[in-house]
Amino acid sequence: KRGMRKKLIVLFLVGIMLSVLFISQPDRAVYSQDGGAGTDESCQTVIDTALQTMGTACAEVGRNEACYGHLQVAATFQEDVKPFDESGDIVDLLGLEALFTQPADPINDIWGIALMTLQVDRPEESVGGLTYVLFGDTEIRDTGAGVPVECTATNNGTSNVNIRSGPGTNREIIGIFSRGATGDVLGRNEAGDWLLVDVDGTEGWVFASLFDMTCDIDSLPVREGDTVLNQTPMTAITLDSRGSGACETAPDGLLVRSPEGRRTRIVVNGVELTFSSVAYLTGQGDSGDLSIQGMDGSIEVKVGEDIVTVTPNSLVTVPIFNFLPSGPPSQPVAFNPFDYPFWPTLQLID
Repeated sequence: KRGMRKKLIVLFLVGIMLSVLFISQPDRAVYSQDGGAGTDESCQTVIDTALQTMGTACAEVGRNEACYGHLQVAATFQEDVKPFDESGDIVDLLGLEALFTQPADPINDIWGIALMTLQVDRPEESVGGLTYVLFGDTEIRDTGAGVPVECTATNNGTSNVNIRSGPGTNREIIGIFSRGATGDVLGRNEAGDWLLVDVDGTEGWVFASLFDMTCDIDSLPVREGDTVLNQTPMTAITLDSRGSGACETAPDGLLVRSPEGRRTRIVVNGVELTFSSVAYLTGQGDSGDLSIQGMDGSIEVKVGEDIVTVTPNSLVTVPIFNFLPSGPPSQPVAFNPFDYPFWPTLQLID
């Protein structure tokens, strides 16, 4: 039942993309990578085919997984992880270091597209997660830093719970997590049955099943003493989109959609973005601007102490050098989606 519900959500998501992602403007010339001339019709055919293929091939993608949607997609992996070979291949994000999609080439029927979902700040029973859709001449790379998960645990049981010096009942009791109290969750052990918490300044371990949490335990970093063994993958990334495709009507960038009604944080090229929305991101990470264009809801853009908010049909840019911000975010500027040949306007699912 859960798998069918997930499949229907992905198909519905891609169906919406297919119907509203692009707004056509006629009479534009486009060219293939080998110099051959194309047409708006051939470009739209490539785009439609890619989205339809992704909708079918990636219907089974789950949380913290990436799916090869349509050719061409390349990736770099850690050891012992199966690489992408064909549309529909799915890999765990924990093994993924970087993902590259290829620019549009209507002559050779190429427009790279990939889908990934991240389970970030979401209770396990909830459906969906943060969604990335990469397309065209785009690369994202996990920085390995991760974004700290904002999570609390509440003791809604009938008795107090011991806070221990380590993850085990044989460890020293160093405090009490009182009945009805709430504390910050800092991480988990590798097995996921113990939580590292901070309760009124006392930092220690409690048995996970005794608490109600505001996040999915799998989204928490694994802690061993003072060492963080892993962070949630792909929540801190670098983004590089060059726009070198043959079809100027086919976009190159990253579409980000947060779970409805949830605020989710990611870091892109060193810029902290807090989503409750859909946004389209582009930018050259080595030297250029990171562009954040609002589709729905709002996006908080933070660089240092400077914070601006992106709303629907508004644009904020941040100067980037060597994949880090080199200045504050601009003030939001209104834009008209119809000024773009094919403008991604993914709508939130009600």
